Amino acid sequence: MSRLLAAALLLGGAVACNSASRASATASGDSAQHEPAARALAGGEPTSSEVRRATLTIEGMVCQGCAEAAKQTLQKVAGVVSAETDVQSGTATVSFDPGKTNVDVLVAAIEGVDRDPAPAFRVTSRSER
Repeated sequence: MSRLLAAALLLGGAVACNSASRASATASGDSAQHEPAARALAGGEPTSSEVRRATLTIEGMVCQGCAEAAKQTLQKVAGVVSAETDVQSGTATVSFDPGKTNVDVLVAAIEGVDRDPAPAFRVTSRSER
């Protein structure tokens, strides 16, 4: 996805969510979109046996802009291999290297997103496998 398209999607989502998140407004598609390649260059991806998956249910993720802000926040956490969000179910699915991060760190990252004036994200359930 080009940076211009990503910025347009984020801007549209932020407007639709009534300025829901500073995180989505400041995410310009720079490092988040290139992190998998950067990880590969910096020491490689973890093997599939090392990767864990977590599903987080996120209260307050009510529009596509919110979902994109949550996804980009998770992608910036060291050790995250991939992150996907689903606004319909209010969930984020994260693949991560347990040697570099854990579910508590992922939850803290999501709950730390500055969404002023919108209410903060709150993780209401989580599962790990």
